[in-house]
Amino acid sequence: MKKKSIFSAIAILLLIAVGLGLVSLGYSRWHHIQLNAALQKAVDADDATWAQQLLDQGADVDAIIPEGLTALMRACQSGRENAARALIQHGADVRFQGVVGASPLYLAAEYGFPNIVKMLLDKGADPNANTHSGHTVLDVAESARRVKSRSSNQLRPPTLAQFDEIIQLLHQAGAKRGKRR
Repeated sequence: MKKKSIFSAIAILLLIAVGLGLVSLGYSRWHHIQLNAALQKAVDADDATWAQQLLDQGADVDAIIPEGLTALMRACQSGRENAARALIQHGADVRFQGVVGASPLYLAAEYGFPNIVKMLLDKGADPNANTHSGHTVLDVAESARRVKSRSSNQLRPPTLAQFDEIIQLLHQAGAKRGKRR
């Protein structure tokens, strides 16, 4: 009988320990998700200080949000220069390619942000990375320059001069054309 009660006590203690571990693990995961969501908000606000604080607290600099973008990709797509700089300084992967093969450099070129393009190239972004469909950053920059409607959702759409600057930066970095549409 004593053996049964000892085993019961051990089982109860084990269940409590597991339960506490699960609670702790659940909280940690929830906290991490909240930090990453807040990081996306900091990027949207172009608030480098807030982004830095969140990264220091454990936000994942390369976490992928439901849209398939990292915080750096989102900053590059929306022209959030301060946030992009903070993310890069904190080790964001400038060569990351999303679901369709688009990189932060690809998005900055597509949406017309030459300062971010230069920043990414200076930090080692690949000007010749192909998307899954075979297009390069130079392809998208030239296409966006021709169409210019890619950025029509912005308050201040990029000018032709901004796309010309991006194309020049890419050429200087050795960018080549890929598969044309």
